[in-house]
Amino acid sequence: MKRLFLCENGAAAQKIADFFGENKVTGTYFSNEHDIFYPCPGHLLRLDKPVEINRKYKIFNRDYLPIIPDKWLHRPLSKPELKEELKKLHELLKEADEIVIAGSPSDDFHGRCNNIINYYNIAKPIRTIYLTGYDVYSLNALNSEPQLSFCAEAYLTKERLDWLFGVNASCSLSLSAGKPISISRVKMPILNLVYKRNAEIKNHNPITEYTLTVYFWQNKGLPIPALLVTDSPITDITVIRSIKNKVADANAKVESINDITIEIPAPQPFTLPELMTYAAHILKIPLQRIESTIWDLYYNGYISIYSKPAILKTQYLKSILENLMVAGDNNLLCLAKKALLSWPTDTHKNISGIIPTLQRVDFQELKQEQAVILKLISRRYLIGFYPSHKSIERTVTISCADELFEYKQIQTIQQGWKCSNIGIDTIFKNILPGEELLPKGPLSIQEKVKAAPRAYTLATLYSALCNANLLAENRKLHYYNFGIGTDYNRLTIINDLIHDGYLKFKNNTLSLADSLNDIWPYLPEELLNTDYTVYCEYTLEQVRKGEITANEYIKQRVPYIKKLATQQLKPGYQIQHKLCPVCSKGYLVLKSSKQDKFWGCTNFPECKASFANVNSEPFIMACPECKTGYLKKRSKINEDFWCCSNYPACTYMASKLPNKKEE
Repeated sequence: MKRLFLCENGAAAQKIADFFGENKVTGTYFSNEHDIFYPCPGHLLRLDKPVEINRKYKIFNRDYLPIIPDKWLHRPLSKPELKEELKKLHELLKEADEIVIAGSPSDDFHGRCNNIINYYNIAKPIRTIYLTGYDVYSLNALNSEPQLSFCAEAYLTKERLDWLFGVNASCSLSLSAGKPISISRVKMPILNLVYKRNAEIKNHNPITEYTLTVYFWQNKGLPIPALLVTDSPITDITVIRSIKNKVADANAKVESINDITIEIPAPQPFTLPELMTYAAHILKIPLQRIESTIWDLYYNGYISIYSKPAILKTQYLKSILENLMVAGDNNLLCLAKKALLSWPTDTHKNISGIIPTLQRVDFQELKQEQAVILKLISRRYLIGFYPSHKSIERTVTISCADELFEYKQIQTIQQGWKCSNIGIDTIFKNILPGEELLPKGPLSIQEKVKAAPRAYTLATLYSALCNANLLAENRKLHYYNFGIGTDYNRLTIINDLIHDGYLKFKNNTLSLADSLNDIWPYLPEELLNTDYTVYCEYTLEQVRKGEITANEYIKQRVPYIKKLATQQLKPGYQIQHKLCPVCSKGYLVLKSSKQDKFWGCTNFPECKASFANVNSEPFIMACPECKTGYLKKRSKINEDFWCCSNYPACTYMASKLPNKKEE
């Protein structure tokens, strides 16, 4: 029986091929007597465009909205090299007896593979294997039972949802604006984050806030530095000065002492977003290089990524620890020895995030960036087995001249994974409720100028997308641990926005493209805030868990799609261009020919539409005979005439048009 393994890339294909023994390189893939290991390329298929669903959608018309396909069909992308790649893959699919989709639990990878299989109606046994890594232990999953392909269903759902959102919102707002506007469910909130941040910087008004620190003295001669408590920041210097004068000679008393015991468990292994942002801060290199380095470690078998919690044997986890002890790094050796002192007695442990593997590692042989990141991962992994850190937070509330002051201190009572000293200082130990104090000073006023927020960098925008739920206007969404995009595609989305000209990346900061600034304030807020995108990511978990299908999910979203079809720009926007009624992509601009001026499409040469210049406006009139073409001005010797753009299919002709006076 011949098996076709669809792999994430060339490195993954080689690792899987090596796992099954000797193999040979055949063109762009690996093979042996029984198996083919094929690195599945990127996007080869796309959903049908509206005009491919129905020719009437060639012209933007609000009466046609919302556009909701009865059937969802794919077709190949137009690039010849991609068509050739698809053809080659089709031959391999026909040749195989069984298809194995093996890779990380990424919606995109599993979804693309399933789309190709369904496009060619391949009716063969299909196994889906989610790999957490490419070391020998993780690759043993290739011999396990297949897993349900809910990732592929989630990809299908997102693909259709994005199509519905983009097509209907883009059509509606393009008609409202008179020029093409491309709307994306995921990209619009990202662009809006950048726009709002830069607007905050531009309109920032520096505000100075004041606070007061007073040293209260006990009878035993011990000072207690306490901070003034206020309901809101004080921005008037005269107010803080009057408070200072008022408490200078007044008596004070300890009103209350509140102790809170805080227990902080050891941190879990890094998630992918945590590791990327932390490593970028440590290494001071672009985020793209950080991401590339992490995936190099992953595909070379040095790390495993558990995107969902997994129950692993503690004996296996201990073997990883012992492997790190002989990796040649003294710091990791010390951490491992301390971890053994508190090693769990349970036979299994719940693990999620990124951890090292059993693969032997010599940090001297790795590139510097790889070594640093692998050490960060290993250190976090080892600290995860340390005991909890316990401390007491004491808050002392002091009243003086009708004002309240607070003194806070944290003291460690059990040193766990955090490095801190155990001990109670004299203030912490000896202060008593109701004790009378004297504000003998010093009394000091501190001022802090509220600085403008910083413009987004790649790293800070990436971090904002990971925590976009906290930016939602609906506070209920703050409890959903979902951001914009997924761990696997957030950085790609940002890079696409830069590459496509929607974002400018200059001096390491991001800003909105100049072409978008004029229309952005007039776009409906509902399309721009993070709420709907975060909510979609949250509800997509139902699909990933197999609770509902893609069709059921899309059916639930139809009322919102219908609402999108009615969206228009806010009042006040001045329409500057007319949308091309032929291609609905470009807009009409005034051009000149040898004979006369005319209006042509900016999408030329893909769209060759042209319209006569009448009263400084494009003359657009549907052909009265065929109803689908447009009247165009033509010239003969000594006279002009009007004919249909569908000629020769339509032979309508007229010498003049009533009620239209040409310039």
